[in-house]
Amino acid sequence: MIEYVIRIKRKTKSIFRDGWVWKMAWRDTRHNYSRLFLFTASLVTGIASVVALDSLNYSLQKDINDNAKELLGADLVINGEKKFNPQVQAAFDSLRYPQASEADMASMVLFLNNNQSRLIRLVALKGPFPFYGEIETKPANAYSLMKKGGYAMLDETLASQYEVSSGDSLRIGNSVFKVAGVVTKIPGGGGILTTFTPSVYISLNDLDSTGLVQYGSRVSYKHYFKIFSEKETKQTVDSIRPLLRKHGYGWDTVEGRKEGLGEGFLSIYRFFSLLAFIALILGCIGVASSVHIYAREKREEVAVLRCVGSTGWQAFNIFFIQIFFLGIIGSVIGSFLGLGIQQLIPFFLKGIIPFEIGFALSWKSLMMGLLLGAVVSVLFSILPLISVRFVPPLTVLRTDFQPTRIFSKTKLVAIVLIAVFPIAFAALQTRSIVLGLMFFLGLVAALACLTAVAVLLLMFVRKFFPSRASFIWRHALSSLFRPNNQTRVLMVTIGLGAFIISTLNIVEQSMLSQVEFT
Repeated sequence: MIEYVIRIKRKTKSIFRDGWVWKMAWRDTRHNYSRLFLFTASLVTGIASVVALDSLNYSLQKDINDNAKELLGADLVINGEKKFNPQVQAAFDSLRYPQASEADMASMVLFLNNNQSRLIRLVALKGPFPFYGEIETKPANAYSLMKKGGYAMLDETLASQYEVSSGDSLRIGNSVFKVAGVVTKIPGGGGILTTFTPSVYISLNDLDSTGLVQYGSRVSYKHYFKIFSEKETKQTVDSIRPLLRKHGYGWDTVEGRKEGLGEGFLSIYRFFSLLAFIALILGCIGVASSVHIYAREKREEVAVLRCVGSTGWQAFNIFFIQIFFLGIIGSVIGSFLGLGIQQLIPFFLKGIIPFEIGFALSWKSLMMGLLLGAVVSVLFSILPLISVRFVPPLTVLRTDFQPTRIFSKTKLVAIVLIAVFPIAFAALQTRSIVLGLMFFLGLVAALACLTAVAVLLLMFVRKFFPSRASFIWRHALSSLFRPNNQTRVLMVTIGLGAFIISTLNIVEQSMLSQVEFT
């Protein structure tokens, strides 16, 4: 018996010209808000994390530029591990700019009120330092008292830890100083830095009386200049550079401090932005999973539409329009939610970063969130929606009927774009194609390992779980193997979330260990 199959290829209108498709998309959306909520929530979470971190980085870089002078306290700082010799000092004196001096070293301090001692950073100051910003103290006149001599100031955390207050005495080396007050803020220091390196401040004129500066003592010296323009700063550095290099001294400028701080925070931002991107990948998995479930639920409706003359592409376009516009809505919500979270982050970083973080609206971050949301909603919904195209009319009578053709060029293009997307985004965040590719390969390896673990766990549960267990356990575990329940996807998603949290904890402990060792 010879069977002839006649294929009739019907013309499909463009999605922009097919008004019926748009009407059907709107009618179907009105009755499926609850089912589409998971899709929107997954997208909002991922976009919010990316936008919040990118906006925070923008605010940090802007505040670094605005506060660089206050962080340095001057326009030019000359530093060295030895006292400035007469020739260098004469060169300093020849420069007609306001100047100040500092010497700091590690030392022990003895608190006479309770006879407790502590290793501290001893800072000796002379002159009108700082030229930018302020030294905030309690009481307000503590700094002026200290400069007169015979008085010392303490970091606030140190005074609180050892219950030292104004009027108490402490011994540093051979000298006894009265406590003038505590320092709450100082250019380039303060905040969490005082937890690791608590400081005591005295006048530079009192340093020799302590007897601490001897042969072999490690003392760092700094000389501060207030210069009235960047051009003059550059000219000054150029004029004294040969002399400084000859005697082994270094220098730091506002521009150098901006670059150093910017690079430091940028490295941290790149790390956390990749973690935020992993959170976005979690959102992508949630998007694909929710759309897959939604598409499976719509098989019978699509079959009815096919029976009344709808093409596969028309059925696909109906649900694609829903997903695309919900993706745009989710992107808008996620982007503005990320900006809101960014306003809360400075509250938690207060005291950790040595300057106030303001809120600066980053249009780049906002647009990136909107674009990412649109890309994610399209890329990660196409694959599960493609199956809608191939739902045959026979599904109305046989719900378990599966079409023979389940692959298409559209699916192939979608797979390629999904693979390219994380590589491109990671390369954009790290400014390196190699790092982006390495990040993608690492992510693929992590997902492969998590998938293998999920498959093995399900296999072991099915094969080795006791058949005589209680009804509750048997019923609960048998639910794991029901069709279309996304058990493996859920396990991989939970594992990836645990991976993010454990990575953060490991990096946090590593950074704290390095700081503590230093």
